[in-house]
Amino acid sequence: MNYNHNTMGRVVTIGEVYLIATTMDKLKFEQSATLGVTFRGSEINVAASLSKFGVDVSHITAVSDNILGEAAVAWIRHHGIDTSFVRKNEMSIPMRFVEEGVGIRSSREAVVNFETAFESLDPKILDWNKIFKGCSWIFWSSASITPKLFNTIKAGLEVTQSRSINILADLSLINSANVKKSDENHHWKNLLSFPSTIICGVKDMNVLLESNFTTEKEGFINSCIALTKTYPAVMSIFDKVCVGSKCFGRAWVGGQYIETREFEIGTILEKSGTSEAFSSALLYAIRYYDEQQALNFATASYAIKHTIHGDYNNASINEVLDVLKISNKVIH
Repeated sequence: MNYNHNTMGRVVTIGEVYLIATTMDKLKFEQSATLGVTFRGSEINVAASLSKFGVDVSHITAVSDNILGEAAVAWIRHHGIDTSFVRKNEMSIPMRFVEEGVGIRSSREAVVNFETAFESLDPKILDWNKIFKGCSWIFWSSASITPKLFNTIKAGLEVTQSRSINILADLSLINSANVKKSDENHHWKNLLSFPSTIICGVKDMNVLLESNFTTEKEGFINSCIALTKTYPAVMSIFDKVCVGSKCFGRAWVGGQYIETREFEIGTILEKSGTSEAFSSALLYAIRYYDEQQALNFATASYAIKHTIHGDYNNASINEVLDVLKISNKVIH
């Protein structure tokens, strides 16, 4: 698969930032008199992990012009992410109240819905030439897809076409019901009209195609063939699969199927942020290695994130490589 010649430069991520309020010690809300507050966003999780890997990364978003916005920018910057392109306005940061599950008790959350600072951002005020100076990849995901964000994300993708900038899109970061709701606007699929590498499972491809492919190898291959026929700009499709305490990666690249061997995770401590761990590691590895090696590295990162508490994967490159060594899949 041929990517644009510029693969080693800065990475730009674009997406929403959320204020997350959680109960302490995994208590239910009615039991808790104290909430812990942090900031989260799928694309920011990817950026934070890339920064940990030593990649120069910038994030595009908008936050409220108040103390919450200041705190959000400080949190993003704390993880080594460039915030030069974070804008502020009078609108609010979206809020989620999360009650973490334990054992057989599932996690629950309540979302406060209103127009956010990022949704009200006019893409025309962004200096795209400055944003993409020295940039080699842009990352977006379906986690930040809303009808009001299409124009901003599309505006960025349009600029990439004249600058030899590669696109990675993760379409696995939102549930199928929400994707279908967005699809009613007939906008977000247009984002796939740009030459892109995507991360997408069979479930997500079934939503895009309104199909019913099965999740085993043959179903994945057939869904990839169907998707690339419908969206010919999609260059390659990567996926990760977790069953119990084991996982593996697979991909459709240049009309060929590739996969990793199975990784034994062991004790699963955390599921949050695992998809983003795969995305960030793929973005890192695809700059240096071929697709098979990049898939190996991304899947190892996905596996180790299940053992690390928190929103993003703060494993080092060497820790990910250690997982590969254990699985006899060392990148040379």
